[in-house]
Amino acid sequence: AAYVSTRLGADGLAALLPRLLEPAGVTSELPASVRGRVEATVRRGAGGRFLFLVNRTDEAVTVPGLTGDVLVGDTGDEGAVVLAGRGVAVLRTPAS
Repeated sequence: AAYVSTRLGADGLAALLPRLLEPAGVTSELPASVRGRVEATVRRGAGGRFLFLVNRTDEAVTVPGLTGDVLVGDTGDEGAVVLAGRGVAVLRTPAS
């Protein structure tokens, strides 16, 4: 168990959370460069696996290295997902 008695900013959370979560086997599929700025949520169902991305900043963020069909959002160079400031994206991977 861990208790953090402060309100951390994005940089502080990005530094602290991996140290708390990795020993429990919880890892992020987001590249380290966007952690703390982009929120990711996964949902699975008969239609496949859906990855929801939310940019929590006012600046555009490019998220490289993701797989799946982009249902909502934009892609940039080499298939990277580009999130506008406060923007969202949804990627779908078919059920196997």
